[in-house]
Amino acid sequence: MKMILAGDQPDYLPYIGFFHKMSNCDSYMIVDHVQYSKKSFQNRNQIRGKNGIILLTVPVLTKEKFDQPIKDVLINNQVDWHSLLFLINR
Repeated sequence: MKMILAGDQPDYLPYIGFFHKMSNCDSYMIVDHVQYSKKSFQNRNQIRGKNGIILLTVPVLTKEKFDQPIKDVLINNQVDWHSLLFLINR
């Protein structure tokens, strides 16, 4: 008997293929112990807004944390990024 195992690093707002991959395997693993990559889709993604494509980014704390694993990354709540979501949808 074959078992299909799949896994990915977590992304903010994953693409539709992520869900397809997850639904077509027996066991799925989220790999969050690897190094966080700045300026990747781990904390940002493109969404379609009223006026076209928007790059939506969740600010994270990375200063002097080059080697931190994804699971240890914290959101930078000093930046008011929630209000940007409101402005995008106007």
